[in-house]
Amino acid sequence: MPSTLDVALPGVGDLLSDFESLALWESMHSSEEAWAPGELSQATGFPASVVASSLGRLEALGLCRREAVTRGVPAFRAAPGPLVVTFDPSDESSNLRLATVRLGLMNHLQRMAEHHARPSAAALGRDVVATVAADPELVSRLTREVERVAGTASQGAADDESSPRASVSLSVRPVRGGLRFPVVMLIPASEAGRRTDPRLASLSPRELEIATSLADGRTKKEIAERLGVSFSTVNTITSRIYRKLGVTRRASLVNAMRG
Repeated sequence: MPSTLDVALPGVGDLLSDFESLALWESMHSSEEAWAPGELSQATGFPASVVASSLGRLEALGLCRREAVTRGVPAFRAAPGPLVVTFDPSDESSNLRLATVRLGLMNHLQRMAEHHARPSAAALGRDVVATVAADPELVSRLTREVERVAGTASQGAADDESSPRASVSLSVRPVRGGLRFPVVMLIPASEAGRRTDPRLASLSPRELEIATSLADGRTKKEIAERLGVSFSTVNTITSRIYRKLGVTRRASLVNAMRG
């Protein structure tokens, strides 16, 4: 189920204008693990003081909870997502807050684009060390190949001297590094209940982000360019979204997203 806040509540506007707090929450939420402040600082690159302030803000609004303390260090777990922000269209002050929130979110997305535009890998010859966004199916396929090569090596299957030899060093593992930004859905309070189709809970944050973009009328090419991924990746994720939601057409997807 999504986490729902009303734009008129104290602290909500401040949260939505705080880039670090939102990026921190998405890092926590996307892993579904409990995080120590030091781990969050290392994963996001934010100073410890920023992490502490953000955790306090998120905890006050119920977007994360403090769990067991280990050796004097607390751990925090994010509430479920996506983040739904409701507003009252008939309330002038609510609409003013909403306009401010929209502007802030647009600025956040621009900042994310600039963050991801910076170089993140150094190449030496043909050896590249980097943290990259990878399609889960590609990671699974690479992992199977790594296991196959490792199995062959452990069995000594290449004893035939006529066989070509190669020194192999492979590693495939999921990583938690890098900044992400949460899906934030701005919905009139009267429609919020209809927009929380229980099937949406099965979608990952990235799947929900793409599903929302598709429902808003964006093409797969536009989504790929906006997210900085390939068209085939968006196509693969879209197929997975359709399967999870039990739909076969975009119109049915729109209905699922809008209730």
